[in-house]
Amino acid sequence: MRLAHISDTHLGFRQYNLEEREQDFYDAFAEAVERALEERVAAFIHAGDLFDTPQPPIRALHVFKNCIRRIRDAGVRFYAVLGDHDTPKRRGMPPHTLFDIHILGTNGTLQHTILRESGEEVLLAGISNLKGRRVQNLNEELRKFDRLASGYENAVLVAHQAVKRFLPFEGAYELEDESLPKLATYYAFGHIHARTTLNFGRGLFAYAGSTEITSRDEIPVWEERGKGFFIVDVERGGVDVHSINLDIRPQVNVNVRADALEEVLKVLAAHRKKPVLHVLVETERENKTFIVERLKKLVSGKVLYLRPLFVTKNVQERVIKVKESDKEDMIKQFLSTLLKDETLVQLSMELYMRLSENDINAALAEADESFKSMLSRKQLINP
Repeated sequence: MRLAHISDTHLGFRQYNLEEREQDFYDAFAEAVERALEERVAAFIHAGDLFDTPQPPIRALHVFKNCIRRIRDAGVRFYAVLGDHDTPKRRGMPPHTLFDIHILGTNGTLQHTILRESGEEVLLAGISNLKGRRVQNLNEELRKFDRLASGYENAVLVAHQAVKRFLPFEGAYELEDESLPKLATYYAFGHIHARTTLNFGRGLFAYAGSTEITSRDEIPVWEERGKGFFIVDVERGGVDVHSINLDIRPQVNVNVRADALEEVLKVLAAHRKKPVLHVLVETERENKTFIVERLKKLVSGKVLYLRPLFVTKNVQERVIKVKESDKEDMIKQFLSTLLKDETLVQLSMELYMRLSENDINAALAEADESFKSMLSRKQLINP
């Protein structure tokens, strides 16, 4: 039986308040649907955060309506759990209910169904996102899974939760390895935005990752692994998993000196779609407004959006303290040793850059974006 494991599509998310970026998320989801149907899947398994909020814009609902119609016309089923983004507050109705799709575990309990195709049977069990005081209930419900799975050769567990080995910040994860059932053939998880797989128990644990880049922090892992979803072939007590990459809008990180801004053009030439460009400019005492204007002229018509950042070098310090000429790298190396975590290192470096310029508002903005990325966008920390 062939399944499409997809998650964190965040329909309705408008990055940098750009209409084009909101459309990018719709395009990525629509492409994922078509690619999965081309693979002749029997069912879609959506592991949460289908929508970016429990009250998505009308446009997001319209896009999903068209996609779910396409899926049903192909005779394919659609199952989902709720993520932390699309779970309504105060026991409200999730937007999913408008489309009469199969939502698992919305009442805080593990719910299951049986998928049947050509004589094959697969147990599909899922629970929607639980956190805070309800984590104890989550652990109790997950203990029911192995009892259910013991009667089936193949069993799939669907959840939208952070596991400690992938997101080891105190208060940021809900589950540890010991909390996970052991008899799943496939663990279809959402919540962390980088795709990853790991052998676990008798099966394979997988985060499908997000279908689009939701923050600058996700660029390195996108460059390494792409964005998309998994095709999962479940048969004879095992799984075979393939990554499907989507043709999303690129986002680019570039470091340049203020006297060599033209270097950004070399990077832009490699992309078919206009990228979101993040430029870290190393300056001495140049006028930043002038630099931004020069950058805008250089990339005009070549990028969708420009995000300039600055780091200031003290000329006198570089002359007197020759051994500290690579000061930024030294600080980054120290932070890497101290923090042992690339996401926190990157945040610390950006805060250092902003505060060294006495740009408090920009520092607060960077901290806010990174905080949301870690706890709301779920960036993967490699185990």
